[in-house]
Amino acid sequence: MDIIFDIIPTLLYSTDMFIFFSVLFNNKRRMNHGFILDIVIIWGIEMFLNIIFLPLSGDISMRATIIRTSVSILVNIIISFLFFSKLIWRLCASLLFMAITTLCENMAFSTINHFMTVSIQDDSISDSVFNSVFSLSDFYCLIFVLIAALIFKRIRISLSIVDISTILIIPVISMIITITPGIFELNKINPKSYSNLVNLLIAVNIVNFFMINEISKREELQSQTKQLSRQIEFQQNKYVQLGESYKSLRSFMHDTKKHFMYIQDCINKKNYDAVIPYTKDTLDDLSSRYCSVNTGNLVIDSFVSNLKNVADKYHITLDSSIKLTVSQIPLSDYDLTIVLGNLFDNAISACKDIENAVITLKLQIIRNTFTVYIENSYDESRPHPSDNDFDFIHGYGLENVKKAVAKYNGFCLINSENSLYTVTCIVPLKPVNEVRYI
Repeated sequence: MDIIFDIIPTLLYSTDMFIFFSVLFNNKRRMNHGFILDIVIIWGIEMFLNIIFLPLSGDISMRATIIRTSVSILVNIIISFLFFSKLIWRLCASLLFMAITTLCENMAFSTINHFMTVSIQDDSISDSVFNSVFSLSDFYCLIFVLIAALIFKRIRISLSIVDISTILIIPVISMIITITPGIFELNKINPKSYSNLVNLLIAVNIVNFFMINEISKREELQSQTKQLSRQIEFQQNKYVQLGESYKSLRSFMHDTKKHFMYIQDCINKKNYDAVIPYTKDTLDDLSSRYCSVNTGNLVIDSFVSNLKNVADKYHITLDSSIKLTVSQIPLSDYDLTIVLGNLFDNAISACKDIENAVITLKLQIIRNTFTVYIENSYDESRPHPSDNDFDFIHGYGLENVKKAVAKYNGFCLINSENSLYTVTCIVPLKPVNEVRYI
């Protein structure tokens, strides 16, 4: 067997294998280096395997098939250790890739046998046919790997028509080329040239895969950057809100001495009629500035108090219930700000223009979990970009809420029916020491 002829298809096959394992193991590579080195390692192992199988070249007997299959599965498991995963998943991935490879080899043999009669003598076929089957099966294997990538959603494909067309049309065109009768005649005249053509098409599709994947990663990174920019702006606004609340309270405390001096002066002058309305105005001013919620957590106290004030402003009925463990809230103040800030803003935005709107808020501990439950009225006639995308009602911030909760192994439940939109965030709780009821 020509060593150069063997190197190229083996390298392409190794790339197929790398893409497959990278897809299934979510690209969690064990060594921190470029993917090219991983492909080279796989290629070296496969070349060594080819040397071992050299005496079986062209042999399609049951004995040879069992030997090749068994050794290949073992090698696949060894190669899987280039990625982080559990042993059971390594075994499953190795068996699945072996099944795909076997299916592709049978498809390739059937394709070649359809266009030209393959002579089988003593359970053997010629080296030229064997090499053609090997090259064509590599191409079929790549198609299956691309399909697997789409199914497991590991290729971050852009939704643009150009990207989708590129990743789908090129393999289709390549498939048509490989089975076109006129081109397939080349396999009869010069099998090596046909195999080289197939290898070239495989290389084109592999390059196409990596290019589309990298472009899509870049676009996703740009999208995440925009999302982070929006989140930073949101955080800044919330911190300004907290700062203004603190300044307002400080301002009132600064004026308290003047208030007492005025009241004392009125009493000294026995001007009691002026004291009562002045005291009432002062208490109202204090109520508007003071946090009406006092759990001991600054984020909860500030945001829930602000929610009550805003709800009053828009004539929204707010029903709140807080039962929480102060010292064991699993979220950091930063992430808690993201969760409460986004949910509260979204709830107000959804129902501030609705008559008789209601917001129900529950912050509580249920079965060792910290639960944030918020339900608000919304207008069902409001147009949506997608009929199935109820998240649009609560804006882009809901995605940030999901990410913040997921950091603590939590999750969000979202429901929308009967003009009520409900979001429930559930986060595992640390051991409780103190429970406060409000």
